[in-house]
Amino acid sequence: MPSNLIQGQSLKAVLYVRVSSQEQAKEGYSLDAQERDGRAYASRHGFEIVRCWSGFESAKEEGRKNFNEMLAFVEKKPNINIVLIPKVDRMTRNLEDLNKVDAHARKHDKAFHFFQEGFVYCKSSSPSDFVRLAFGGVVATYESRNHRERVTRGMAEKVRQGDFHTKAPCGYINDKTVPGGLREYPEEAPWVRKAFELVAGGLYSPCGARERLLRDGCPKKLLRWRNTIERWISNPVYYGCFTYHEQLFQGRFAPLLSKALWDQAQSAIKSRSRPFGAPKKFPLAGLIRCECGCSVVFEVKKGRYIYGHCTWYHGDCGNGYTRQEALEQQIASALEAIQLTPERAELLSQEINSGSDANEREREERTQTTRKEIIRLEEFMTRAYEDRLEGRISENFWKERSSTWQEEKARLESILAEPVASGDDRRITADRALELVKDVKNLWLSASDEKKRELVGLTLSNLFLRKGSLDFSYQTPFNFLAEGNRTQNWWTLAGSNR
Repeated sequence: MPSNLIQGQSLKAVLYVRVSSQEQAKEGYSLDAQERDGRAYASRHGFEIVRCWSGFESAKEEGRKNFNEMLAFVEKKPNINIVLIPKVDRMTRNLEDLNKVDAHARKHDKAFHFFQEGFVYCKSSSPSDFVRLAFGGVVATYESRNHRERVTRGMAEKVRQGDFHTKAPCGYINDKTVPGGLREYPEEAPWVRKAFELVAGGLYSPCGARERLLRDGCPKKLLRWRNTIERWISNPVYYGCFTYHEQLFQGRFAPLLSKALWDQAQSAIKSRSRPFGAPKKFPLAGLIRCECGCSVVFEVKKGRYIYGHCTWYHGDCGNGYTRQEALEQQIASALEAIQLTPERAELLSQEINSGSDANEREREERTQTTRKEIIRLEEFMTRAYEDRLEGRISENFWKERSSTWQEEKARLESILAEPVASGDDRRITADRALELVKDVKNLWLSASDEKKRELVGLTLSNLFLRKGSLDFSYQTPFNFLAEGNRTQNWWTLAGSNR
């Protein structure tokens, strides 16, 4: 029994062991090993361990559950005067908990046995013992803070090099073997892309896109919360960047989508004419605005007739009720204006796709120029970072300029990351558009409500209701088809679409 154990003191004891993390436990600091050593120490000195606290908790901050629970327990038990702890640094790495131990030893007559160091601290301990306890606590606190600073510096350098620093978001999976530490997760990434496409298209709000994805078979675990898609859309990681301490950094991992699509989704959410949710009863709901600027809403009259009308939010604008059937007929006429015969569609397809070589060369030149700009910017950032380390520029100047440089690099990287359509891809796109307009009017008349909404969003824009009549614009390239049908000047049309 240690020489400084108080005579006549109870031999009942408690044992406290801990590790900071599961990784530390795997490296040889296991809880089982500490508890085994503690029980062996108690057996050698005739102590009876009445309770053991064991778990994962960091000692660098006060407020540890197990530690505070252990102190409260022995404080309420006058017959338990012995606390077994492996080492001082197992007990605490902060000065607040060190003061608690000193108070329990002096005020509550408890003896703290640090059994792996052969050191006991109790009420009768000498000033040199207090110095030893305090010194051990201070050293442990210093080591903790020094380790934290090294980790922080290492993390900052890792982030600067473009490595992702935290848990992978939906659509990615952490993988240290690939550049940037992230790779695409095939089971989730397609759903993330589709969510961006739905919102960016303007036909769906984030909530509406969520409902659409669930109907299309997206696993519910990916869309557990109603604001899940809003979080996806606001996260720059999907176009290849990420934030760390409120600064934007360019990642080395492959983006899931282009910066252009990401920006388009942001604009769709922030635009004054807000995206609308998944269609309910009315296929044209949310697609049309009144000439006064208010929305056009739809409602059922007499249990069977559907009418659209202005919300009159700004007062009576003079626009009354218009039957949904009348509006649908006007849209059918608009679609008929872009309809082509199969022979005309085939001729246009051949002409439009015949001039792709020059465009390919031009795109390749732009790509090479962008890559040179990125290399030049990276070299400049490296020199500036070295100047910061050597004190030639201030920390504030570095932070301010670094954010600007990272944003510019992200913009250039996004240009390279954008999918570039090859000649074959453009031919497929043109063929699909021309295939659509071969029978677009009948397709509209036979389509479901949801397909009608998609068809309107694909072909028309800026729909306004004026005294029962629809004003609208055609989306590109359907505006060229309408003009070609009107003027029969198809060769000018083909040249403008190359």
